[in-house]
Formats: sequence, C-alpha cells, structure tokens
Amino acid sequence: QITKPAYRFRRIWMLGLCTLGIAVTVATLSPFPLTANAGANPRVIKALGGQWYWKIDDTNAVVGEAIQFHVSTADVNHGFAIYNPENRIIAQTQAMPGYTNKLNVTFTDSGTHRIMCLEYCGLAHHAMIVDFEVTKAN
Repeated sequence: QITKPAYRFRRIWMLGLCTLGIAVTVATLSPFPLTANAGANPRVIKALGGQWYWKIDDTNAVVGEAIQFHVSTADVNHGFAIYNPENRIIAQTQAMPGYTNKLNVTFTDSGTHRIMCLEYCGLAHHAMIVDFEVTKAN
C-alpha cells in the first residue's frame, strides 16, 4: 500500500516548510521597528504634505536629538519617509487628510537626509523631496 508512506512524506514535507517559513519570518523581521524612541521631551517639527511639496517647519537637527514629526496633508494621502545619507529608509509614516501622525526619530548619523513621498500622489510625485540636515553635536 503506497498511500501510507505518501501521507507520511507529505506530513514531514509540510512540517519542514512551515518550520522554514517561521525561521525566515523571524530572521527578517528582527530589525523592526525602524523608528527610534524620541525620548520624553522631543522637539516637535510639523510636516505638511501637498501635491507636490513638503512644507517642513525646520529642516535641521543634531545627532542624538529627539525629534517628533507631526505629519499631515492638505489634500491626498502621502507617504512620509526619511532616508539617511546612504539612501536607506530610517523612518516612515502615512500623511492622511484630517489626521496628524506622530513619528518619533532620534538621528544617529550626520549628513544630508532626505524626506520623500512613498505613495504615488500624481504627476509630480517624484518631486516631493526635501533635504534635512543633521549635524554633529558640539
């Protein structure tokens, strides 16, 4: 009878695939969350998105300074993402009409960071870029 060995093989194969899937999930999710805790009294910077611009209250910070971005939008949904000087996302949130998201960030690298839109919002979506300068503490 061939069905018993086939079912046993299928059961072992399924158990192995599930174990592999769990291991890969745990290994790839370990660096999350991407945002850092901003501490007890962060400096607030307001960020307003619109088609096709970002209006940021202040575009300067110091390494180690706790910042809390208050992100909103004047029109449609936008994705608010902060990229480090190596063009890697270090924090992101959604900008939604009628709502303010709070994004806590403590910058660890000095240099020119970029704020870009992650959600397609129209023809000039690619132009939604603002440079954000992070300097070393004195």
